[in-house]
Amino acid sequence: MNPIVLLFKRSLKRRFDQLLDDPNSYYDRCCAERAAFPFPEMDMVMVVFPLLAYAALAARRGAVANADSARMESLVQAAIAIAGRHVKPVDGNLERLADYQRQGVYLGLLNLALSVFLNVTSCRRFESLHAHLCALLHTALVDTQGQPLWSYPDISWPFDSVACVLSLALRDKANQSQIHQPVVRAHLAWMAGIGSDSELGLPWSWTPMEGGSRGQVLPRGGALALTIPWLWQIDAVQCQRWYRRFVKNFWQQLGPLGGFREWPKGYDKQGDIDSGPIVLGFGTAAMGFGLAATLRAGDWWRSLVLSVEFLLVIISIQAVVFWQLRVRGLNTTTVGGIRLSAGNLTGFLFGDACLFMAVTLPDLGYAAGKPIELGPPISN
Repeated sequence: MNPIVLLFKRSLKRRFDQLLDDPNSYYDRCCAERAAFPFPEMDMVMVVFPLLAYAALAARRGAVANADSARMESLVQAAIAIAGRHVKPVDGNLERLADYQRQGVYLGLLNLALSVFLNVTSCRRFESLHAHLCALLHTALVDTQGQPLWSYPDISWPFDSVACVLSLALRDKANQSQIHQPVVRAHLAWMAGIGSDSELGLPWSWTPMEGGSRGQVLPRGGALALTIPWLWQIDAVQCQRWYRRFVKNFWQQLGPLGGFREWPKGYDKQGDIDSGPIVLGFGTAAMGFGLAATLRAGDWWRSLVLSVEFLLVIISIQAVVFWQLRVRGLNTTTVGGIRLSAGNLTGFLFGDACLFMAVTLPDLGYAAGKPIELGPPISN
């Protein structure tokens, strides 16, 4: 076990235990931090990612503590509230939705949260909602013949369908059924086929939906770094292929610095709200979620490189926070426009939620003891 990753796990577990002892306050913090950033689904991420982390830790242990089960349940409730606020169903009831309303991001993440929660706990409180959302997403994927769903009513990013597909596969696992297997396989086949860049052999980061006027957009490090460990549970063989190509085309070493680029080698483009800041080609999201990919792939050397670099960054952030808040006596401090908090390991709640999920995600596969079976692996 990487000792730095173990340190991150334990520190973040303690931190989120404290935060979730007051679920209402945590929900308010998520909404407040979301209001300060232009990232649309930030509030949803801050409740779903910690839930995935708790589920992964429970899966690793083979059991979930009562206190952790209660924390996970509060996160599910928060995810339902956030999805309802954005999707705006009739009477605020998501079970009254007639279709997915082209809201793949919120409903996909919510359904993934429900899937992992129901897989690792004995609580069946949300079973009806989960079944309804699975039916909506299944129908939508049938309609697209395995192609990506709409992320929002006016745009679609292929990565956002990954949560939808994984949630359906986990639903089948929990029920020991194969109801959703055809649409899951169809989407994986699309990703490995026409949904991939023929030169890099990796999924596109953007493809046009009906009426789209732009062409495909190059594979991106941030999306790949999370797609690979998430889908590893479904098709480990394909994800191993993708991981090798990911390393070949996105890993760069600049002297002692190593990490994943946001854009493939040979392409230097600007960052955006999805990538986070890009420095010397290294992408913030690609590096952060890349740690999850290296851990899932068993790539001990790259996981060590990334974890050491993250530790140094965290130490630097904590030093800035200590100096500004404790020594200078300021009420707040910001770095790069981000308001930092002394209580958060990375300086802000969103960063902690992402890192907590990244360092625990590889354990999530232990829930089944083996990857979800979908028959022969998708060929490339």
